[in-house]
Amino acid sequence: MGKISSFNHQLQRLLIQNNVTSCTMTWNKALMEIIQSDFTKSNLYDWLIALIVNCSGQIISL
Repeated sequence: MGKISSFNHQLQRLLIQNNVTSCTMTWNKALMEIIQSDFTKSNLYDWLIALIVNCSGQIISL
């Protein structure tokens, strides 16, 4: 059995395809402080937020 890699496979998937859509997103106050800049000017703001969360926190499904 090989070593378990600590590589972030979820980030690798998110870089290729956005699986998080804005109509299904909820977040806490800590993330709101990180994303205070106006991401809504981007067509892909939900994808940008998902990438930020993946690198600085945790994405969970409810």
